[in-house]
This record gives sequence, C-alpha cells and structure tokens, in this order.
Amino acid sequence: LQQPSVFVADKGTMHVNPAGRIVREVGSPAQRMLSQLAKGSRVGIVTMLGSMCPITRAHVQMMVEARSLLLDKKMDGEYAECIGLLSLNADSYVHAKLQTGSPGKGCSYISERQELVELSIADIPWLSLSANCEREALEGLPRLFPNLQFEHFRVNGEDDVIRFQKWRHAGPTKRFITIGRKNSGQQSLEELQTEHFLIGAPVGQISSTQVREACRAQNRAALEAMVHPRVAAWLLAREGGA
Repeated sequence: LQQPSVFVADKGTMHVNPAGRIVREVGSPAQRMLSQLAKGSRVGIVTMLGSMCPITRAHVQMMVEARSLLLDKKMDGEYAECIGLLSLNADSYVHAKLQTGSPGKGCSYISERQELVELSIADIPWLSLSANCEREALEGLPRLFPNLQFEHFRVNGEDDVIRFQKWRHAGPTKRFITIGRKNSGQQSLEELQTEHFLIGAPVGQISSTQVREACRAQNRAALEAMVHPRVAAWLLAREGGA
C-alpha cells in the first residue's frame, strides 16, 4: 500500500514516519488538546477502520457518539478528554468489495478517500485521519504523551459486531464500543455490555451505495443529506456536475 510521505490537510501537516504512521505536527488541534491536560489525566482514544467509500455523516456520527459515551459524567471514572482516529481499508479490499472493473470510479482509491475524510472532519479538532489508527493509539500517542493514561476503544457497527460476536473478544487490552442503527430490528446487545464492551446511542443508517447513486444522479440535495457539503461538492465535481 502506497502512502504519501507528507499529507497536507486543513488541520495541519501530517507526516508518515518510518513505521508507517501518519503523525500530525505538534501544533495540530488534537495534540494541542492533549498537551494542555494535567499529568496523569485519563484519555480515551476511539478508533474506527473502514472503507468509507465515501465517508458519510453516519461514519462521523458514530465517532461523535463513541466520544460522548466516554466523556459522559455518569461513567465510572471520568475521562479528561477523548480523541478519535479514522483509518481506511486498502484499495485491494475496497475494489474487491465493490466488484467493479473500473476501481477508480466512485472514489475507491485511498488517496481520494483520504481527501474526502479530511474534507468531512476538517471542523472537528479531536478527530483525525491515521494510516494505522490502532498502532497510533497503542504506541504512537502514548510515546508522544507519556504522562497521560490512554485507554483505547475500537468503534464498530452492530452488524459487524453481531456477525463476528466481538463481545467474546472484549477485555482489559481489547475494548469495544458498538454503535447500533436506528430502527435496525437487530437483536439487543445491551445485556452483553461490560466495562470493556460498551453500547453507544444508535445513529441513522446511510449506505455508501446510496451516496454513489445520488452522485451519479447529480442529486445535490440528497447527497448533502448523507455527506458533508464539502464532500458532496467534491463528488459532484468528480462526476462533472458541479
């Protein structure tokens, strides 16, 4: 998988270090947030890996709900802050999933998906794009901020959790937050909740397939209901309808 050596985004410059991680410069919003915390502060890190072809409002809302869950004052043990990291599946996985003979169509290349993620989250200082969100959560950030106590949670949709019974793998070193879909009709996971397997508030369902269909139809109103306006503009320009 090819990664750019320097990735310039709205929220600062990100460098890919020798280990393959995208790390923002110290002046970035998320790192400034962490640098202002008191020594010994407990910090949550919520991460999500996905295709995001393209990123939708639901993807972002899942991260917002996961963060809100950890920052809720009613939880046992208060988190001083929580930041989020998003990572993208490789092109080979996405192209196989789309089963298309023209993989570049529909923003399936990782460079395009990276750009759309950055456009979507540019106004959210605590949320960043990472080449490897789990490695950054478990190694990179603790190394940069050794005086903070980090706790990592993987964010998943309920379909994936139920399919792979991920609650069976939850524990002190592998924590999960599951976000359901409103009116999904899926089995309730509430009874499975533990301190290492948390259930967040459900979010509305948005299919990336529906986004691609609205884009091909040049339906700006439908697109902006499903993706950030900056993403909608990019997609329409890509299709030649801006």
